[in-house]
Amino acid sequence: MDGSKLPLKTRITGLMTIRDHTFLYRPLGPSSVVVDLGAHKGEFSKRIQERFGCRCLGVEANPELAEVLVRGDPSSFRHYAISSNRGQFIFHLADNPLASTLYNLDNSPFHPVSEVEVPGIPFEDLLQEFQIAHVDLLKVDIEGAEVDLFDSTSSETLSNISQIAVEFHDFCHFISSDDVRRITDRLIDLGFFPVRFMGNENTLFVNQGRLNLSLAQRVLLKYIFSPT
Repeated sequence: MDGSKLPLKTRITGLMTIRDHTFLYRPLGPSSVVVDLGAHKGEFSKRIQERFGCRCLGVEANPELAEVLVRGDPSSFRHYAISSNRGQFIFHLADNPLASTLYNLDNSPFHPVSEVEVPGIPFEDLLQEFQIAHVDLLKVDIEGAEVDLFDSTSSETLSNISQIAVEFHDFCHFISSDDVRRITDRLIDLGFFPVRFMGNENTLFVNQGRLNLSLAQRVLLKYIFSPT
């Protein structure tokens, strides 16, 4: 990718935003592995592949969306909900397709349309299925299931992820603000540097053990620039 064509702010910070998920683009290339949890229609993975040539692998819980993705590229996509254990789970389809979730919609701003049963898989089982040992970028947009993801994934596995771009869903009342703080504290303890761009709705965690941001980079990311 020709970096000279990018906006100045993007070139200075190294930050790029695709579909409301912000990440450091410079470490990504053809040898990188990107995992897309909550792939929706596959737009995020498609744009990452086009820009950087990464290997992108994703899951989508919504059966209608997943059917299209898996049929189009069965080697890269799976029909799963991320969960703390394997099994069949009730998936609540919302009036806003982006808000469909494993969790009850009663206290959310969205309205239920119907329910379907979907297969669930823990994140570490998914990595084994795809035969992945290290993830260069993990994108997480799974409507509250981020709690199951982080609570059921070992510290060793999380430490093998270079950066995590996550949308927390406390604003939908799928999880609590205490959940967000607990997950954030755990990732910080594992050596991740957190950067928030839109409250909890667009948060980046950078693994200092793998990407080793300088003090100047951390100041730029956290206090001076916002993503484009």
